[in-house]
Amino acid sequence: MKKILLYYWFVPDFCWCHLYNIHLKNISMYKNRFDEIRFVIASNGDSENVELTVDRLKSVVPEAEFSFYGNDKELRESNYFYNEVVAKLSDFSKDELIFFAHNKGVASWYVDKDSLIYWIDFMYWANLYDISFLSSFYDNIELCTAGTYFTDDYKYWSFMKYGWHYSGTYFWFSPNRVLKHIEKFNENVPGNSRYFTEGFFGSVIENDDKYRLALFGNRSSKTDYRQFVQQYVPRKERKIFINIYGLQ
Repeated sequence: MKKILLYYWFVPDFCWCHLYNIHLKNISMYKNRFDEIRFVIASNGDSENVELTVDRLKSVVPEAEFSFYGNDKELRESNYFYNEVVAKLSDFSKDELIFFAHNKGVASWYVDKDSLIYWIDFMYWANLYDISFLSSFYDNIELCTAGTYFTDDYKYWSFMKYGWHYSGTYFWFSPNRVLKHIEKFNENVPGNSRYFTEGFFGSVIENDDKYRLALFGNRSSKTDYRQFVQQYVPRKERKIFINIYGLQ
């Protein structure tokens, strides 16, 4: 299967920020996992910052493809995912396996940045450091999606019929296989939620191991991500994290 990175990169209305560099570091580290890389550059219309962003990304991934999309301040990446991915699943090739990611945190000034950096690094590590789990897509022809962080029995978003989602919005999926479940999708419900992207699969795919692969288990919303890394990441691999903050 052809492995494609589909990356929604939001350009805020301010200059290059430190979290951009965290994402760039990870993209540079894991870019060789993919056969093709596609960036969707989303902005509120600041052409100068868009140009700067594209130049920086090209310096890391010169072979990447770029497209441009108007950012929705309320729905964020979910507006794109709803209209350009879910609505066009049939446009993808049958042999494509998509990894969807976004530059998480660049517009979040209200969270603990140190902890957020750990969460960002963990999302990349969990999905991309060792991709041997992708063989499951070959072994199980019904498998539709795999990702972190899997959380089940979650009823907060009414559109999630089956009550599970990928917290963090980093995940792998086969568009062709998801399309086979799309008849279960209630198109009148989910498009107005900014959490639609991470919750979409829980709206069409049963909470069943044969359809989805959970790379890691549940987490509390109050988890300190530094403790999370200590718990899940093998000691010898923690060196990949750019900020140590006392982790030994």
